[in-house]
Amino acid sequence: MATAAIGVARRGDDRRSRAGPGSADQVLDMVKPMGLTEKKSLLYVGCGLGGATQAIVRNYAARVVGLDASPLLAKAGMELSEKAGLAKKAPIQHFDPDKLELQPHKFDAACFRHSLSGVENKKRVMAEVEKALRPEGHFMISDFALTRPGPGSPALLALLASEGTPSRFTTLDDMKASVEALKLDLRIAEDTTEEFRRLVTEGWTKFADTIKGKSLDAEEAVSLASELKLRQNRLAAIDAGDLCVVRVYALKQIASAEVMGRLLNKPAR
Repeated sequence: MATAAIGVARRGDDRRSRAGPGSADQVLDMVKPMGLTEKKSLLYVGCGLGGATQAIVRNYAARVVGLDASPLLAKAGMELSEKAGLAKKAPIQHFDPDKLELQPHKFDAACFRHSLSGVENKKRVMAEVEKALRPEGHFMISDFALTRPGPGSPALLALLASEGTPSRFTTLDDMKASVEALKLDLRIAEDTTEEFRRLVTEGWTKFADTIKGKSLDAEEAVSLASELKLRQNRLAAIDAGDLCVVRVYALKQIASAEVMGRLLNKPAR
């Protein structure tokens, strides 16, 4: 592991961007409907250190551009991509949600994974990502959401305190409304909490097996304890009925001018 990545992973910087054990397998299943191939590209918002982006490249051969709001994670993730020989196929860049500007019609698919909930101006970021999609592009969000508006239980307050950020969670209905406002063709809007719970349990079980019998230094032990506490707080907020995990899936519609151009076998102007 690259030096910078080791430091970031041990300190647990920007924990909202850290996917945790088992995340790569979950992401591979999540992007399967996108039909990724070596000729297609994916924008991955909230990629953390990029383990999932590398997994997508290796399994689907698509080019995956990862974005993360943490400068440290983005820098460390890029080092890991370079070390893996995937600097061009799986580059990772830092982005500022308030200043994000993307080239139009650049990607065939885009996904947010556990990253949009930490953004204050969600509509702006979603609009930029939608702009970057090609016609018929895939748009997906997998994230934490409130089950209902309001202050929430002590469990939710404890979660917010552990993450050290103000509450920026929204509801599934709010996400659906934002997607529809972008004129995207909404196909799926569902609660995936039980799937998330199962994957977290399986992921941590596998992770525990990998470190069984191995000694951790002080920094690694502190980082692991911090990550476990964050997971426990999230599950507690879910158990309290305040938080859930949702998936929203949509397609970018073809503009009417482009449809006519296809019918006439002429490019749209």
